[in-house]
Amino acid sequence: MNGQLVTITVNGQEVEAETGTGLLDVLRGLDLDIPTLCHDDRLTPFGGCRLCVVERKDGRGGLIPACSTPVQRGMAIETETDEVIESRRRNLQLLVLNHRMECPVCERSGDCRFQELIYLYGVPEEQLLFERVRHPRDEDSPVIVRDPEKCILCGKCVRLCDEVQGVAEIGLVSRGLEAVVTTMLDRPLDCEFCGQCVNACPVGALIAKPYINEIPAWLREHRTTVCSCCSCGCELDAELYEGRIIRVTSSPGGGANDGTLCAKGWLGWDILSNPERLTRPLVRKDGGLEEASWAEALAVVADAASKARGEGRRIAAVATPRLTNEDALLLRHLVEDGLGSDWIGLGPEAGVRALLEGVTPVLGGPFSTASLQDLKEADLVLVLRGDPGRTHPLAKNILVRRHRQQDLPFALAATFTGGLERHARPFLRLAPGTEPALMRFLGRELAGQGVLDDTVEGYREWNESLESYTGSWAAEVTGVPEETLAQFAQSMAVAQKVVVVVVTGRGLPGDEAETARDAASLVAALGAKAGLLVLGEKANLQGCLHAGLAHKSPQEMLRVAREGDLGWLYLVGQDPVGAWPRSLSVRDALKSAPFVVVQDAFLTGTARLADVVLPAAILVERQGTGIGSDGEIRRYTRIVEPPEGALQDGVIIRGLAKRLGIELPSEIDTTAAAIGLTKYERREARLAPVGSMNPAPIAEGFLLDPSPQLFHSGSTTTRSSLLRGLAPGITVWIAPADAEAEGLCNGDAVRLVAEGREVLLQAGIDRRVAPGTVVAPWQSRSDGASRLIGEGDEVVTVQLRRS
Repeated sequence: MNGQLVTITVNGQEVEAETGTGLLDVLRGLDLDIPTLCHDDRLTPFGGCRLCVVERKDGRGGLIPACSTPVQRGMAIETETDEVIESRRRNLQLLVLNHRMECPVCERSGDCRFQELIYLYGVPEEQLLFERVRHPRDEDSPVIVRDPEKCILCGKCVRLCDEVQGVAEIGLVSRGLEAVVTTMLDRPLDCEFCGQCVNACPVGALIAKPYINEIPAWLREHRTTVCSCCSCGCELDAELYEGRIIRVTSSPGGGANDGTLCAKGWLGWDILSNPERLTRPLVRKDGGLEEASWAEALAVVADAASKARGEGRRIAAVATPRLTNEDALLLRHLVEDGLGSDWIGLGPEAGVRALLEGVTPVLGGPFSTASLQDLKEADLVLVLRGDPGRTHPLAKNILVRRHRQQDLPFALAATFTGGLERHARPFLRLAPGTEPALMRFLGRELAGQGVLDDTVEGYREWNESLESYTGSWAAEVTGVPEETLAQFAQSMAVAQKVVVVVVTGRGLPGDEAETARDAASLVAALGAKAGLLVLGEKANLQGCLHAGLAHKSPQEMLRVAREGDLGWLYLVGQDPVGAWPRSLSVRDALKSAPFVVVQDAFLTGTARLADVVLPAAILVERQGTGIGSDGEIRRYTRIVEPPEGALQDGVIIRGLAKRLGIELPSEIDTTAAAIGLTKYERREARLAPVGSMNPAPIAEGFLLDPSPQLFHSGSTTTRSSLLRGLAPGITVWIAPADAEAEGLCNGDAVRLVAEGREVLLQAGIDRRVAPGTVVAPWQSRSDGASRLIGEGDEVVTVQLRRS
């Protein structure tokens, strides 16, 4: 906190501390056990439970709450006097008064902080003349059970939902014994289901339905790993019993996420036990896929690769960015060094073009120059293209906290949103795909104010190319008032530290490479005060790029397949039929390839067309490392074993290499130096003139928003019955006003029609949807919005027809 260093006395010993530091932090730093029920390091001090009271002995005597008292010079503190202990016992007695005590049968028995403190301090035996206020148990929410009679009114759930999550779904209502935590009009919970309220609750007042079980807390095994649903890389704590995950939480202070999770990281683990998981290799025989042994399947794959090489036909592999660093490097060694081919790629994944074609030409490599810590500290943040609350929830939580707790502004410039716009200052709702126009206007405006670094290579030519991107032009193109644009440019000019965030996700409109290039150019011109953070969609996109898995584009690979030059295609965790844009004509290409092998956990649409299917481990069944969007290495720890018969990708790759007689490295070094992280330090930037920009007119109709949703990203999460229950894939979400105008009600069958193509979905009315927009998941299946989309980043308008 950079306060003045002063001396205080704690239990008779002198210690040094900074003024302004919370007294509780100082005492816990001395390894003193100060009990709390309402305190959370992520939240503004509350001082509600009064269990953290300590006694001052410096002439200003009395009991004070340590959590909300700052350090002052000359303080003398005692933490275990008789008065302190008795006060804690009395406060516990008051909390017990209105708490239904059923510890032996409570879901939190053995894992309840309130229970621990009662055992530690006890409560006075005399009865207080009050009766417990009755409140009904609410089980109507799809995920969370609320039991108000167990609530001790610590307020952590309310404050986390507001200060960290930015949702404010719940609040404290009434006073005294009548006080209760509830929703608006006491309706069932309808929120983001991040689980923060449940995980922070010190009692059994909030319980997750999927994690209700009869396994005592002392019989559970605790394991820590990193979530690989997106590139945030959040640390999670899993409780296991007999090899099964029975509860997931996250510890404050642990990992980049500081105890926060999203719905995917909290609830999506029933994916692992999905009955459709593949557990045996499949080999095509007589036109159909039949189960085979691993030895037989690998032999067939190896023979096909040898045959393709012998015929002089191309060998190609396409991998998912969810591979670990180790498995990605093994795949590159197999294809490049072993099979002699550089035809290896990552598919049309969100973030690949942004980093390779957008950032690399300007900054010298596919990397971000800002960290998550920079995101917390910058006095101005600009978020482009999408709402990270839908794509990268950790980044969204950081933005909400800086706004709610530090009053630090951030701007959101996007077409589609998911709730973060309520906190943005300003929110610039852009016409689809016009982020480059905003960047070029800002570059021109800031250059005119003389705040850019004109020593950057290519600055003069770049600056001259911005001459026509005036405020009036930008306002007309983006749809944002010129005055608003000018005010924001002025804010950026005077900011001391700026971070520009480029959000990527399949289905976000506009050219991600062009946006990233213009953003990188502006950041480079702003000099040392600015940083760029590109949020790739999949977990280890950054690591797979460093491993060299993006030599060829999917368009190139499918072209050679259609031309008959591709002899062997290895798809690792990719489902081109279900997940790639329609314009790529995947089915025709696959039919032209003589041999296709798919390595996946499920029998996807692509796997059904393959010659061999190899069952793979996923998510927390894997061991290895990855790199988050912030460039930090994350360690994936295997906390559960994959189904018998399924193997980790690297194990499969090694088995295939052995069949081919290819020797792979016995150990893979994934330290920062070995995988090339050090070579992507900030280099000399190089600016280039911008091209012309003429946005195409948008057809009449509703804007289709198929971009990632909070509950789904990619095809893996659609295998979770819990997440599908929260966000059914067959639903199109419509704003209430639009639904009324179209005569639609919840549950109505509705056809989405675009350029002669259509898909039948179920209508859902959601107040969070912007008028004029409909939200439908991309989906890796035939009934998803992907049927209406030619290119992954194109702007699509649809007509609604009631069916």
